[in-house]
Amino acid sequence: MHNTQLVRDALHTLLVAGHTDVPTVAQFFCPDYEQWTNEVHSDFAQFQQHLMVLQQKVHIKQLEFITLMGNQSHVFSHHRVTVQRPDGSCGRVLVLADFSIRNGLIGGCVELTHAAAAEDQHLGSIRVL
Repeated sequence: MHNTQLVRDALHTLLVAGHTDVPTVAQFFCPDYEQWTNEVHSDFAQFQQHLMVLQQKVHIKQLEFITLMGNQSHVFSHHRVTVQRPDGSCGRVLVLADFSIRNGLIGGCVELTHAAAAEDQHLGSIRVL
């Protein structure tokens, strides 16, 4: 599988389809995965917790890739996520992410997120309800 397809499949499975259990996350991410989102660090367990809390806070309505390109060790993604809040209103989060790839899995990510609404600014790194 090409590295860009790995990232596309991972984000679709975790965010859009909402499969955030540890075995599913482990199909795409290294056990020693590390992520930096807007200067907030997460290890594998914290990242998985982030995914579960995110699914409880909002419904991911759409994941749109604007740019997705990669080589043997990195994939760059510029994507937009449309979320639906509990009150039914929608928000958008713009994401710039550099994924590192190791042994066919995502080993790390450095990510910047920008939300149009202040109430959505925390969605890129939220871990508690």
